[in-house]
Amino acid sequence: MSKKITVVSSLIVLSLLITVTTFAATETSATERSRENHIISKLKFSGITGTVVAINNTQITINEKNGNIYTVDTINAKINKGKQTLELSDIKIGDHIVVRGTVNGSNVTASSILENDMEKNGFMGEITAINNNDFTIKTINKGTQKATQTVATNSNTKITKNNQPASLSDLALGQKVIVSGTRDATTNTINADTVKSFANIAGTRLNGTVQSILDNILNVIDNNNEIYTIDASKAKIIAKKGHTADLSTIKINDKISIFGTQSTGSTNINARIIRNLSQTTK
Repeated sequence: MSKKITVVSSLIVLSLLITVTTFAATETSATERSRENHIISKLKFSGITGTVVAINNTQITINEKNGNIYTVDTINAKINKGKQTLELSDIKIGDHIVVRGTVNGSNVTASSILENDMEKNGFMGEITAINNNDFTIKTINKGTQKATQTVATNSNTKITKNNQPASLSDLALGQKVIVSGTRDATTNTINADTVKSFANIAGTRLNGTVQSILDNILNVIDNNNEIYTIDASKAKIIAKKGHTADLSTIKINDKISIFGTQSTGSTNINARIIRNLSQTTK
């Protein structure tokens, strides 16, 4: 009886060991297959963006921005530009393209090619240079300054400043702009359809002499003989000794100190406080 129990026990243990080993092998095999499928999938759907530097029969060579060179087999590729179907002959050296297919080292078997040498988009940036019909911006992404772009304008470009019609001459260095247009990746130029400029508004203080008064508008000249236009319609007027006054107490040739807001490059000031340094009130 004891021998039979021992034999049966041994068989059960052996059976369990075989089961565990088989399960472990199956699990390992499944894991490996999953990893292989992931790699194959990644290769199959890889996309490469670059500039065409050579064309040879059904093969094209592209150069990525990071300097990597790829040879692309286009024989079975569908070629498009937007919704338009193209032929390989439509692709030229210098074109910006996106290739999808199977990547093997520096060789790509393309399943699709998208010609994308002209990108329609919007760009936000700060003006760093102005030259004739062009200006340069340093683009901004989430508050971080990025690449420099050239913006080309023409007679059809619509320019606004603070939502009012404007021209290129109204733009100034340091202004923030939103540009909508077509970007040529090969020349790094945006051909602008619209340019929206927003003046940078900051707090300012000005000391000067009143030159003229018309309703709520004062013309004031500072110590550098620069003339400013002051909107005093919402300003609090304070006399020389700190008494509250009204705008009628300010006279031509009075010395005043103005606190308010001013747009970058502008001589217009929206006054919040005007302190009259010449007059007193009883």
